[in-house]
Amino acid sequence: MSKKNDRKRRNWGSLPEKLPHPIIDTHAHIDMISGWVDDINKNNVAKNRERIHNPTLAEITNASAAVGVERFIQCACEISGIETLSDTLNDIEKNQIAGSNILKSNIPKAISAAAIHPNEAALHDNFCDPSPDGLIPIQRDIHKNLSLDEAIVSVENIIKADKRVIVVGETGLDYFRTAESGRQSQIKSFREHIRLAKDYNLTLQIHDRLAHFDVMDILQRDKAPERVIFHSFSGDSQMAEACTKKGWFLSFSGPITYKTNDDIRKALFATNKDYILLETDCPFLTPEPVRGGPNAPAYTAYTAKYISTLLDMDLEEFCKLTFNNTLNSLGI
Repeated sequence: MSKKNDRKRRNWGSLPEKLPHPIIDTHAHIDMISGWVDDINKNNVAKNRERIHNPTLAEITNASAAVGVERFIQCACEISGIETLSDTLNDIEKNQIAGSNILKSNIPKAISAAAIHPNEAALHDNFCDPSPDGLIPIQRDIHKNLSLDEAIVSVENIIKADKRVIVVGETGLDYFRTAESGRQSQIKSFREHIRLAKDYNLTLQIHDRLAHFDVMDILQRDKAPERVIFHSFSGDSQMAEACTKKGWFLSFSGPITYKTNDDIRKALFATNKDYILLETDCPFLTPEPVRGGPNAPAYTAYTAKYISTLLDMDLEEFCKLTFNNTLNSLGI
């Protein structure tokens, strides 16, 4: 771990004040939080620092509910998460509170997305060249033993088997963490997930990293499904305007709160308010003022407050807006 990163990821931040209206975290990896904290603690032990608390699922859901983030979409985007997804959703249901009256009739206790992440797609197709960001992808046995076609079949199987999977995602293209040799595998996977979303009338949730033109081009050529979400939107203002004109939803996460990310803030201002969503992408992308520690759905409240201030909107009005936008994006 670099010295820069060693100064980060040390501990949990404080919880935000409770929101005046419930909101939904549209993209979370709850099953990754424990492993993420374990990695932090390995480094803390090596540096003779105190270990940080590794929360239970009940603690995560209770903390979220306490601040008004009363639901989250659990995202499984690799085979290990897909194979255990139903068990994970069962655990979420056991620990998730009923929620406010507005939630009871609209949002089940556990909802989910499933897909093969674009970086995983390349590994299933045996492409593991060093990536543009300098990392060497790790091809595990599951990648070697399961072809990309077979991995995509596993996504379709979980869609058929578990009605709590109402989103196909995260899928798309990532030209930052996969070498050019793996791009065709990503494109093939992306197009197959578009097909699945249309075949089962599900929402498509997109991962787009340094691949804006190709993502937009494929969506248009393949005729995007009725409902599309750009997870952790990273495009510019022109792309934001183009997406919302097509009725596609843009989900904003922690990076919009970072001082250097003026382009994302400009994109927000170009986005039709009826297509704005919120997310954490936890345990990654922790927002200010708790940046540097692990992330969890409760911290979506910080992003909500930040964006409402940017847009000069009353916080309760903004929360209601994104709540209703989320229902629309899910076809609920």
